Amino acid sequence: IIDALAEQGAAHPSFKGVCMHLTRHCMLWFGDDQSGYDVLWSEGDQIRFYGGESVKEYFTYTLTEGAGTKSGVFTGPAVPESIDPTKYATYGDNLTFGYVGSLSEEQYYIPNNAAFSFPMAAKISVSNGEVILDDFKNIGGLLRLDLKGSGTVKEIKISANQPLSGGPIRIGEDGGATFDNVEGFSHKYVTLNCGAAGIDLSSKAESLYISLLKNDYTGVKIEVSDFDGNKFTKTLKAGKSLNIARSQITSVAFTVTGLNTSSNQLVDFQDLSDGGELPEEDWQ
Repeated sequence: IIDALAEQGAAHPSFKGVCMHLTRHCMLWFGDDQSGYDVLWSEGDQIRFYGGESVKEYFTYTLTEGAGTKSGVFTGPAVPESIDPTKYATYGDNLTFGYVGSLSEEQYYIPNNAAFSFPMAAKISVSNGEVILDDFKNIGGLLRLDLKGSGTVKEIKISANQPLSGGPIRIGEDGGATFDNVEGFSHKYVTLNCGAAGIDLSSKAESLYISLLKNDYTGVKIEVSDFDGNKFTKTLKAGKSLNIARSQITSVAFTVTGLNTSSNQLVDFQDLSDGGELPEEDWQ
């Protein structure tokens, strides 16, 4: 869908990219390395921030102008003079302040998309009672694996010297996020499950997306496995790092070898005997 929309829009002279507004509580914004993609506000959108220790209350603002554009006017309560706000604001009034849950150690393949989309946050400051916000961006980014070659991919496991999954996830002062250093709750690996039938590779690259927090990951190892236990492995060289930035896609391309092709992972109904039929009148 994304590729089709991008192809249609490319003919327009002002086209910059595709922006998906998933729900009013979570917006997906992934830019390119050059100009990025614009975020468009929608009617009913809300942002909020916490007033700090001196005020100890949330301030929620609702979009009143700018729906359908990248600049919006948000209206809400007056800001007290004694305010000492946190360093970021969040998009969506259902986000727990400071924490945004966890990132599963097993993600699932979705064609041309990622199974987990990060909420958004922006750096914030207050000057003479006026709230000033930087651009809202996702607190994490995506790793895109462009794989071609042969064989059927069952799963992809990524490991690193830094945590890749688990929780809890804490939003930092810059609007990015990190895993809280709680022993046993974060993992230095993440797996992409490619489904019961797997993904058949060919000479045309297949793009697979994995959601990761912003970081410079070192000691990265990528293992691509088939259903027979064969593995294709790539390891990042010493002194190199895999950079994942907020609202950005980092791409890695490999030609996969050594995997078997599997064609029988789904049930073949021709091999099953007739178990009878339940008539319609048996249902209510």
